[in-house]
This record gives sequence, C-alpha cells and structure tokens, in this order.
Amino acid sequence: MSALISAEDARSAYKRGAVFIDATWFMPAAGRTGMDAWREMRLPGAVFFDIDAVADPTSDLPHMAPGAATFARWLASAGFDATERFIVYDQNGFLAAPRAWWTFRRFGLDVRVLDGGLAAWRAAGGAVETGEAAPRKTSPAPGMRQVCDDAMSWADVLHHVAREDAVIVDARSAERFAGIAPEPRP
Repeated sequence: MSALISAEDARSAYKRGAVFIDATWFMPAAGRTGMDAWREMRLPGAVFFDIDAVADPTSDLPHMAPGAATFARWLASAGFDATERFIVYDQNGFLAAPRAWWTFRRFGLDVRVLDGGLAAWRAAGGAVETGEAAPRKTSPAPGMRQVCDDAMSWADVLHHVAREDAVIVDARSAERFAGIAPEPRP
C-alpha cells in the first residue's frame, strides 16, 4: 500500500468518511504557526495536528515522538478512534506531513499522505474552509495499538554510533547539515 494518496482519490475517500489531518509546521523563526495556517485555510473538516503538542512530555527536545498514552489522549480529544481512515497533509511542501504520517502508522492507524498537500487539493478543484472549525464530538480511542516502537533514545543513537552498525540519516536541510545555515534553536 502506498503512503501517498492523490487529490482525486482523497476526495473520494473523504466522501466515504476519511478524515483530513493538517500537520502544517513552521520553523520557529518563520513568524507563524501551523495553527495560524490551519485557521486561514484547510481541507473540509480538517483537524489540526501539532507535532510540538502531541509529543513526548518527558523530553527537553522539541516534538519528540509521543508515547501511546499521549497519542491516545490526542486522538480521543480530537474525537477520533483507531478505526478512522486518516489523510494527512501540510501546507508547506511536505515539511511535517510525513512526520505525522509516521506517528499515526506507528500506532497502527490507517493513514495516507495527500500527495502535493493543500496546493494539489486546490489545483484539483477541492473545497477549503477558513476560520474557526466546528468542534468534533470527543470519544474514547478504542482499538489503539502500538504495532512497533521504532523511536530511539539518544542513548540508543550513541550506542549505534559507537558500534558503527547503523545508518543515521540527518533530515535537516543541506545548509544546516553543512553548518552554513544557523540552527533554529540552541
């Protein structure tokens, strides 16, 4: 099964009950937030997913992967259960949608990423909403299961660096990786 879904297929899935999740996220210096973007424009019925809020509360680092309890609380507070079909998108070129997709998949949920995000949806003639959204009915999150926990602690990473037995991928921009662009936070 592909992780991506086209705007046309997303429109059909939405008509059959799939739920849109807006995972837009901006670097701290951007001067705006994903929530700002979500309020300005979103797919029909889209719920905002904040990777900084739905994160590991025990970590000092930003938006570290949430545990099952944290994710289940968000799912229930947003009015979802584990039987929903989700379509994740963002509004700024796949900056955060894949991360949200991974979080949902990590807990065994049915989720796809809207190929091309909001821009592709609009180009295909999809409707959008603006302003405050109507609140969803809250519900428990039955069926929540963690199929695998592939998150690693910093100690795990250092262990694999020392053993030289893993490939470590740095997902920062090429400029940040090369040290020629500043890090957005200390």
